[in-house]
Amino acid sequence: MRAFFAGLLLGVSWATAGGSHVQERWLPSECERQPVVLRGYVASVPETATAFGEQPVQRFLLDVSALEPARCAGPARVRLSYYGNTDIAPGQYGEFAGRLRVPWGLANPGGADRESWYAVNGIQATGSVRRIALEDRGLPWRYRHHVVRAGLQRSMESLPGSARGKGVLVALTVGVRHGITHHDWSLFRELGVVHLAVISGLHVSLAAGAGAVVGRVLARGVSLARAGAQWRQLPGILALASALMYAALAGFSLPTVRALAMLAGVIVAFALGRDALKVHTLLFAALVLVLMQPLALVSSSFWLSLGAVCALLWFLAWQPRRQPLTAGLRVHGYLCLAMLPLTAWWFGGGSVIAPAANAVAVPVVGLLVVPLTLLASLADPLSSATAEYLWSAALALIELLLSLADTLLAEQESIMRYRALRGGTYAALNALVAAALLGMPLPFSLKAAVACLLLPLLLREAAPLPEPRPELVVLDVGQGTSVVVSDGRRALVYDTGGGEPGGYTTAAVALLPFLRHRGIDAVDTLVVSHADRDHSAGTQALIDAMPVGELLYGQTIPGTAGGVPCRTGTAWAWPSGIRFRILAGADGVGRSANDASCVLQVDLAGFGFLLPGDISAARERELVLYWREALRADWLLAAHHGSGSSTTAAWLRAVNPGGVVLNFGRANPFGHPHPEVIARLMARGIDIRTTAREGALVFRVSNEGELEVIPTRGGYAPFWKPPA
Repeated sequence: MRAFFAGLLLGVSWATAGGSHVQERWLPSECERQPVVLRGYVASVPETATAFGEQPVQRFLLDVSALEPARCAGPARVRLSYYGNTDIAPGQYGEFAGRLRVPWGLANPGGADRESWYAVNGIQATGSVRRIALEDRGLPWRYRHHVVRAGLQRSMESLPGSARGKGVLVALTVGVRHGITHHDWSLFRELGVVHLAVISGLHVSLAAGAGAVVGRVLARGVSLARAGAQWRQLPGILALASALMYAALAGFSLPTVRALAMLAGVIVAFALGRDALKVHTLLFAALVLVLMQPLALVSSSFWLSLGAVCALLWFLAWQPRRQPLTAGLRVHGYLCLAMLPLTAWWFGGGSVIAPAANAVAVPVVGLLVVPLTLLASLADPLSSATAEYLWSAALALIELLLSLADTLLAEQESIMRYRALRGGTYAALNALVAAALLGMPLPFSLKAAVACLLLPLLLREAAPLPEPRPELVVLDVGQGTSVVVSDGRRALVYDTGGGEPGGYTTAAVALLPFLRHRGIDAVDTLVVSHADRDHSAGTQALIDAMPVGELLYGQTIPGTAGGVPCRTGTAWAWPSGIRFRILAGADGVGRSANDASCVLQVDLAGFGFLLPGDISAARERELVLYWREALRADWLLAAHHGSGSSTTAAWLRAVNPGGVVLNFGRANPFGHPHPEVIARLMARGIDIRTTAREGALVFRVSNEGELEVIPTRGGYAPFWKPPA
């Protein structure tokens, strides 16, 4: 018991020390969006992308050696975006002039925790750079592996073949993933093979296995010649060296470092004559990783990897020796089953076709593609022709898998949809218990009974749906708009957030995860207020991801076919009692894009909401004169994100809201919301809520008929997250 409490005290102390270090490195809030000058070394391979259609941007990590003004000092590592034509290379030292902000993420139900990701990866600020001045200070050793990675990336990108396939090849070889399209990320998620597209513990283990095989061959040859027992450790040494090399190619990302720690535990156990397939080895590896990075505990990948290894050890402990093929198939099937409740709990869903897809993709990627890429990386400094041949062979296999995936998705789309798994924590726990029992050598009849514990997680309608609870959710999409209205059976989406159509969109990281989290797999009505990108960029992504019954728009949306214009006065209702009415539509001639916004009024069980898009003060006056008292609403979404061009005093008098939602991005460059707008709201005593500070705002009608306002960001924030 003393040892337990001593270990607990040590763990708490270590976590506290780690938390104190994180807090000391945060960018001071008063320095957000202020001009700063940073000096330091480029600490990653820059990722190149295109912003807003045509402007090139390079994103990279910078290890900061100096930051001015001194009052803003603190961050040791920042993630920067450079909008310019100067090529940036890893290991370069320079001066970077720009603006920083606190590493902030979107906060939505079902969405990714970006702030924890920043903390785990040691990033204390993000920012944009407009001016750089590079200096020649030599290349420190700690950045040399990034230079090698960048060189290999250039070699692969020069290969003949599709850019799509080369994006996956580069990701599998050096861990640079910007070449994978958002369409392909969605495809991998639908198939349940995302883990194969990133260098993970699986890939590092394969590299270690190859090194162990070479070491065994060499050790056997030396032993036969000299009978030297000291060579018995050679397989383990070469296995660890191979894994270390591959982890370096991946930039020592957290998953590869975790795999290295686990492999080191196994190799040390073997060297000491212990059984490596024991839980003590796993605990040792986990301890090493947590000592190296205390915040690894808040990473989903840490727990998923740990869960996979635990499931593997548990299953193997109960299994008799079998033929390799039979044993491999059984292990694969059991891991798919065991990981289902974990992925369901973490991500709220899973791919129903993942076991079959992995059965095909894992052998091809693991036994063919990864070895070919490793051999090519070793051959590249010696013979570029040999490396090109090996990479081309790997690229051909990747393109074959992508073609097969496209065909499967097109023909079996309804089956392959990523499914939201219902039942919550209890259903996931039931499934976890079932997976543990199914790994034991139980009679078939008992296993069949145990399998019933999986049903609450797998069946879409395992239990009758509760009475619908109407809700309206203003999502946190940064500097953009996206609102979801639902009653438990139907859903309407108003605007789809910002981004780049066909590329990154906040719909992919906020809207779609929220819909899946709520169990919504079809949208009855999609209303896109107007064509500005901060309102419409995710439209096609939503249409591609799930069925959309009707599309209404204030302006034609580039790249999206179908739909009908909003018409003033159009009204409809759902059986649950939620009513909708369009107060302004695409019936004006010569209006600006903002004033063409489709203005939607929602009656949520007696509570009124007004969603005005980006209309200006002039359009507000027109609506006040036309609708008069009919404009009244309990809650108003501020037009144009709180811009000074909207939300006039006359508009507020006509709508007379009890509360206003301001949806804008934190530290945005537009100065939203305007101080005059805030002053008008405060003068009328209006309740002000903001998505930038509170995250997504859920307006839900309780069983007692009261309107609840539930912010996603509560009053408590973990120590590794910056304060709101």
